[in-house]
Amino acid sequence: LPPTLNLQLMRFVFDRQTGHKKKLNTYIGFPEILDMEPYMEKPGGTCAYELSAVLIHRGVSAYSGHYIAHVKDPQTGEWYKFNDEEIEKMEGKKLQLGTEEELAETSKAQTRKPKCVKGNHCSRNAYMLVYRLQTEQTKEITFEVPVFLQKLVELDNCKFEEWCIEMSDMRKQSVDKGKA
Repeated sequence: LPPTLNLQLMRFVFDRQTGHKKKLNTYIGFPEILDMEPYMEKPGGTCAYELSAVLIHRGVSAYSGHYIAHVKDPQTGEWYKFNDEEIEKMEGKKLQLGTEEELAETSKAQTRKPKCVKGNHCSRNAYMLVYRLQTEQTKEITFEVPVFLQKLVELDNCKFEEWCIEMSDMRKQSVDKGKA
């Protein structure tokens, strides 16, 4: 079995009547632990996967919306929410999809959130699940960032800081001109 299992949930379909892509907004349930042993030709070995990321598409249309990722830190077991430039550590060690389940446009016809059994999650906006193969011992992941990449990041950061200062100065000048 592969160390990482990516499951595409096929939440976008082609509507033959309209000739457009359509987003499916029905709830789908998925487990925290995915046991693959029943699907194995030869049982044995580690066949259990642990949920490590959920990718979310907020929006009612296949043509627009916003993407958010929930990612579990393999070392600490804590969940983080990545929303553009904002990274938020979720409280506790449980996945909390929460507000990602609220659609911008809700209609009366939409189904209510079903009760999920313990160890499962329900979502109408999840479109990809990432599972990591469970092992008896957790390997500590260590890596060295190559020097040339470190320098590129430092250079980018310096340019960004200069741009921020420039924008701040321009804003201050605009405000000062407005006052004068």
